[in-house]
This record gives sequence, C-alpha cells and structure tokens, in this order.
Amino acid sequence: MTCPNCNKQNLDTQNFCAFCGSALTPPPAQQPQTQQQPTQTVHQTNVYQTQPPSPQPQPNYQDPNFQQQTYQQQSYQQPVYPQAPVGAPVKVLTTDYSLLTVLLLSMVTFGIYGIYKYYHLTEEVNTVCSPHDGKKSMNYILLALIVSPLTGGIGMIVWLYNISNRIETECKRRNLSVDLSSNDFWLWYVLGSLIIVGPFIFLNKLFKAVNAMNESYNTYG
Repeated sequence: MTCPNCNKQNLDTQNFCAFCGSALTPPPAQQPQTQQQPTQTVHQTNVYQTQPPSPQPQPNYQDPNFQQQTYQQQSYQQPVYPQAPVGAPVKVLTTDYSLLTVLLLSMVTFGIYGIYKYYHLTEEVNTVCSPHDGKKSMNYILLALIVSPLTGGIGMIVWLYNISNRIETECKRRNLSVDLSSNDFWLWYVLGSLIIVGPFIFLNKLFKAVNAMNESYNTYG
C-alpha cells in the first residue's frame, strides 16, 4: 500500500505508515464495469384490429366478345358391314355337280344317291328358271318311283327333254356359253344309247350347264 503522504510502500495490513506515521487509507475498490447491453428500441405500432368488411356481391359481367368454348361429343357410328348386292340370292345353289361322283355313289347306295341328286338338281332348276319361264319341273322322286315305271320310261324321257330345254334357255338369257342344246338330247341321249356311252355324254353336258347357271345365279341372282 502506498502512503499518500510520503509515497512509501507499506504492507497492506498496516493502518499507519512506518516511515511518516500517517494513516494509511486503502484505495477505494474499483467496481467492475458492467457491460451495457444495447437497448433495442422497439417501435410498436398501434394495431387496430378491425373486422374485415363483408364481401359485396359482384355483378355478373360477361364480356360480349367472349365466346364460351363448347365441346361437341363425338357421335358413335355403328360399323357398316358389307351387304350382299341387290338381287343376290338368299339360297346358295350347288356348283359342283359331277357325273362321275353321281355314278360311283349311286352304285354304292343302290341308286339312292342318284335319286337324291336329281331331286336336288330339279329343285334348283325350278329356283332359277321358274321366275322367268313360269314353268315347274316334276319332282324327281315322284317321277322315278311312280311316273316312269307306269309309263315304261317315257315319262323319264319327256322330263329330261323338258328340263334340258329350260336349262338351255336360261343359260342363253344369262349370256352363258354352255355346250348344251336340244339337239344334244336327241343325238346323245336317244341315238347315243345305241353305243351305250351316249346318255353319259349328255348327262355330263347337262351337269356342266347346271353348274354354270347356278354360279351365275349365286353371283347375280
């Protein structure tokens, strides 16, 4: 401790100076400086809470130049299927008459297949020719089982001549080139029977003419 009178150093525990006897007064204790915190000035603004005004109804205004876009629903169209040409037949006729097939199957079936095939041929000739010539050939089953036996085979000859004429006339009407005429009947079926093979040649011509006629009917009606 320094004496304020003589400026001599003394012990801190002494109350009087050992050199001059003056009273030693301890220096005032220094208080630690407190760091001042920066004060932040908060400027509060008076907030006045007011209820928001009720929304006012807005007028329905539409721009006259605005055009609303419309979407047109695509209509469903049913697919169009190809239809048969006008005048096409409802029933498809046979176009594969064969003399060899008729002969072989007739021998196997004891003539039953031949009767059926000629019956079927007669019905198809009536289908094609009757609308144009107004005629109708006799049922072949009735002819083969009743009329021909009762007439000694004459009924069969007359029937075959008439039906061959109908086929020839219809083929000419359809502009079909077929190798069949009334002369073939007399030449091959009647006179040709003397050489046995004549009737078979005539029947082969007849079947080919029927195939051509039926094919034309299936296509054009």
